[in-house]
Amino acid sequence: MSFKKIWKNEKGATAALAAVAFTAIAALSGLVVDLGIVYIEGSSMQNAADAAAYAAAPLLPIYTSDSNETQNAQSVATTYTTRNSIESETIEGIELSDVVNGRYTSLKVTLNDQVPYNFGPIVGLQGADVTKSAKVQLEAATSCSKMVPLGTTKTQFHLAMVANGAQNVIVKYGSGDGETGFFGALDLDGVKGGGAKDFATWLEFGYDGVLNIGDILPVETGNMTGPTTSAFTARYSQCTHFPSQGGCNADHYNPDCARVVYLLIYEMVDIHTVQIYGFVPFVLVGTDGNGEVIASHIDVYVNQGESTELDENNIYYGMYRVRLTE
Repeated sequence: MSFKKIWKNEKGATAALAAVAFTAIAALSGLVVDLGIVYIEGSSMQNAADAAAYAAAPLLPIYTSDSNETQNAQSVATTYTTRNSIESETIEGIELSDVVNGRYTSLKVTLNDQVPYNFGPIVGLQGADVTKSAKVQLEAATSCSKMVPLGTTKTQFHLAMVANGAQNVIVKYGSGDGETGFFGALDLDGVKGGGAKDFATWLEFGYDGVLNIGDILPVETGNMTGPTTSAFTARYSQCTHFPSQGGCNADHYNPDCARVVYLLIYEMVDIHTVQIYGFVPFVLVGTDGNGEVIASHIDVYVNQGESTELDENNIYYGMYRVRLTE
């Protein structure tokens, strides 16, 4: 065979190999593009699932027997999914679970979609099955800041919840109602000497420090009628919400309103000290001008501080932290 023929054969083989290599490179490049599209679609689905789960979280906890609220939570999650440009057909399931004392305390949104490949069919791949999910879980706050120097004992709170959902509860007693000099005021920094001045500041603005379950605090003696009335009035009058309905109350409230306060659930260690058992949100209702403060229990969702699993007791306290667990 002549050199010229050998050269022609090698050129032909090289051209064939180049064509095959080009096709393979093009297919792989196209597949990389397809995988990028799948990644972007998966990210969008995850963001939608997260948003939907968080949007429905404030409706928790829900009694397992309350089908209306269950459907409402599922409807809210569905709405926020579609708002994030995800088709409703993509929703594989919205599941409420983790029952504590007959109430759902978690919600999980699962999305599933078939993402077709544009270039994958060249190598026999048609598309990808993408599944994303997000689960939110309610937990009870175990530490908190911006507390006011008031609260109630665990026993009194439970009795009030049974009686009427802890509405219109006396959280600080007035003249003539205290015991051994304790009218319900607490010394939140644990340092004696601040007296009425610290109490009034904390009642009006909240305590800047962080308190934790298990902390021991002194009680503040004396009725402190004047400081109680002035601090309460200053705080209560800051509300600008629902003006035609008298401002925030237990039926309608803005969680960021000054009338919404964080109180302590405590147990008496002795006549001079208490131990923090939990945290509970209330909305201020009124004062009689003689040192008495009345408030009503509400639910509030916070992002600050530490938290723990809900149990048969703290589920009723109403100070919840929403945590994304999946």
